[in-house]
Amino acid sequence: MTTALQALITAPNGFCAAICDFSMPLLTGLHFAWAVRTGFQGIPNHLPVMMLTGYSDSALVGGALRLDVDAFVVKPVSRATLEGRLRHALAGGQPVGLPASYAGIDIDALVKAVQTPPRKREGLPAASAPSPPPGRAMPVTDLAEGAVLAEDLCAPSGELILASGFRLSGRMINRIRELSILGVVPHVIHVV
Repeated sequence: MTTALQALITAPNGFCAAICDFSMPLLTGLHFAWAVRTGFQGIPNHLPVMMLTGYSDSALVGGALRLDVDAFVVKPVSRATLEGRLRHALAGGQPVGLPASYAGIDIDALVKAVQTPPRKREGLPAASAPSPPPGRAMPVTDLAEGAVLAEDLCAPSGELILASGFRLSGRMINRIRELSILGVVPHVIHVV
């Protein structure tokens, strides 16, 4: 067990937030976020979790979205940015799910996805005209809770972040908006 998890277990009310990176000694940031969200050994699952990420870490971003992280911090980070993201995470907003709703997430599969080459959308043959995207185009600022992705949500590089068919929670919509501002996801996505 890591020092960070041990501290959260022994003093569950002694922390107002947690900041983690994917690469940490003994476990990954996704494992850490999963332990918080599942209420591992009494850790309050509503504890705000901030995830450090780089623009190319799309699988990490997708996994963090599924674990309802409260904020993303793009490395390298300035003090002002870190303070702003921390204020944003502490401000709350949408509640997290019950611990059981996260227990079913295959955390090892999420981590494996981060550690393997990214999945990219298949390109169309040069001779064919692109077909219109499914669903309706929606600015991320207008997304509503319960919307379902009509197509894969991908980073500009083509890396998959969330697969089509994923139902968006209020927390996930807030993170998608944040990622859009950071340039990690498009400003308009297609939903059904």
